Amino acid sequence: MDLVYVNRLLIIGIATQMIGSEVQVTKSTSIGTGFNWLIQGQVEKNRQESYSININDMLPETIAEQIKAKLPDNHKFDSIEKLTKEIYEGNRTCSRGETIQVTGVIQINNLAKEINATNFDPFNPPNLEIPTFSYYGSTCFSCTLRSEGLNLLVYFNEEALALISYCQSKVITLLGVLSWVPYYKVGKGREINQVINGAAIWVE
Repeated sequence: MDLVYVNRLLIIGIATQMIGSEVQVTKSTSIGTGFNWLIQGQVEKNRQESYSININDMLPETIAEQIKAKLPDNHKFDSIEKLTKEIYEGNRTCSRGETIQVTGVIQINNLAKEINATNFDPFNPPNLEIPTFSYYGSTCFSCTLRSEGLNLLVYFNEEALALISYCQSKVITLLGVLSWVPYYKVGKGREINQVINGAAIWVE
């Protein structure tokens, strides 16, 4: 799968929540809760002494790929059916502030101009107009992640619009953080009050 989009600030926040903002490392070890997988690739092969790496100095793509690979299985959902069921039933894994991964078809809400992904020009991304709103101090737009007759709400920062439009109507894997919103209907008689703040997207 191709990593298409990363929200740098959010992915750093996720990593910081897991291991802290700075990690002390050596050639063969890192001091942190079992997160050698995130750090060792940043250490020079001939480096022997201990030193620190700040998470802010790491590439967001590197962080996203490693978090996706090492996210606990009970935080990974291969369908919206499974995720919304867990949220609806109040499972602790799906409480607010938790990082989760889920797969579905992405649709940008209120998009007046339909995007043909096969004609997407990275040298001249589409100039799109879409309603935006403030959420936790960021200007965002909304998307719907769909599958099996269910519709899960997703928020992305405004600067992601052109890249997300490339993903329109595609099957994606989404990494994000669950946050509060007023209750809304997702389908199959379920109402939930959580939205996913999108941190990274992979496209098949």
